[in-house]
Amino acid sequence: MVLPTTTRALVSSPLSRCLAALALLLLLLSAVPAAAFTFELPIGKTMCFQEEIPSSTPHRVHYSVGSGNGGGNSVSVIFSNVEKNTVFFYDVKATTKSYTNTMTEGDLTQVCFAAQYDSSIPGQRPSGPNPTRTITFDFLLGMELEQFEQQQQRANTAVTRLRPLEAKLQMVDQFIAEAKTQYNYFKEEEGLMRNTNEYMTARVLYLSIVVILIFVGFSAFQIYYMKRYFKKKRMID
Repeated sequence: MVLPTTTRALVSSPLSRCLAALALLLLLLSAVPAAAFTFELPIGKTMCFQEEIPSSTPHRVHYSVGSGNGGGNSVSVIFSNVEKNTVFFYDVKATTKSYTNTMTEGDLTQVCFAAQYDSSIPGQRPSGPNPTRTITFDFLLGMELEQFEQQQQRANTAVTRLRPLEAKLQMVDQFIAEAKTQYNYFKEEEGLMRNTNEYMTARVLYLSIVVILIFVGFSAFQIYYMKRYFKKKRMID
């Protein structure tokens, strides 16, 4: 779900606060899942899309590869973990597919589309100046996936059990639950980064202390050595 960015306003009266709360509620009620988008992928190129997925959050990857003006070529799709290089699925000659799963541990993921000439089809190399393949891609996450499934269920049934207002309130409740899940996930990530930062700061501090002690010891040794040298040469008493 993509919500427009709003600026923080100063409210000076209870009426202004009520109007602001009402506007926020209407904004949440009018929010709808982001639609799939279509793009042209040049042959011989790779395009990747990254998405941060919190822990225990369901997600759905759907794509459809059209013909475009690419002629005899194929498109491969790979969905993987960015940091751990874990491949969730790999489609060599992609056409249309949906992948739904729930990650146990949140992390940064990416979906990559690569278009290449199909060597198994001789004489099918496209002759156009800029051959491409048309790809429709959709990534649903958390509440967006739940809303999509609810819309599919409503499309398959003639009667809706919930009234429109109840359905909207349920959507707001799901949005709040998803926001809480994402907040907890990023809070855990912030804690890990803070611990790493404190660990590195402590190491730098210890290293600085060791360097200072080395310089102090070396300076004391130099003073002692020079003092003995000058005494030996009878240049000082």
